[in-house]
Amino acid sequence: MSNPVHKSVLRPTGFTLIELMVAVAIVAILAAIAIPSYQQYAVRNAQNQTQARMRELSLELERWRASNLSFRNFRPNVCGTGDNCYDANNISIYVPIGSNAGNYRYVIRLYDNQNDSATNDDGETTTTPRSLVPTSDDSSLSNIAIGRGWKMIALPNSNLSRAPRLYLDSQQRTCVVTDNTVTDDNLQKNGDCGANPEVW
Repeated sequence: MSNPVHKSVLRPTGFTLIELMVAVAIVAILAAIAIPSYQQYAVRNAQNQTQARMRELSLELERWRASNLSFRNFRPNVCGTGDNCYDANNISIYVPIGSNAGNYRYVIRLYDNQNDSATNDDGETTTTPRSLVPTSDDSSLSNIAIGRGWKMIALPNSNLSRAPRLYLDSQQRTCVVTDNTVTDDNLQKNGDCGANPEVW
């Protein structure tokens, strides 16, 4: 009897080009689904944090008015020295707490509900929103706000794509501004939220 000779067949180890292409295609499909979902989640999270902070500020404003009979010269509660909760002039409130002008998601600004008006030589009237928050420690010189009402506007960081602007005023009117035809200027001066604004 003779023994059959077994030939060893050497197979190269590793993946074929087709297997690699299938794996890359699967990863690309998963990334195409996951990345927009994550971005949408990040925008929604930032929006929710900002809305909560705006409601907190609204309560602080009401407490201020209860003790001062006006919203004039309101100062937000400062987190603490060195926490970067607010900018140096105390007008911009960055969200999330602890962020600053370089890494914020939203910046909240407070305005008096009355605007400054000025007429130029051509008879054109321009209006400028007044800050509700004093711009220096000397409140007699720093602020001409009347203080009967307020407007609060939250503007997203330009890095937060497709994030809406948020509005809240002393009448508790809220809106989410996604309409690109509404300018920040109109929102600040008139509380103009555009056509069919979404409330929050």
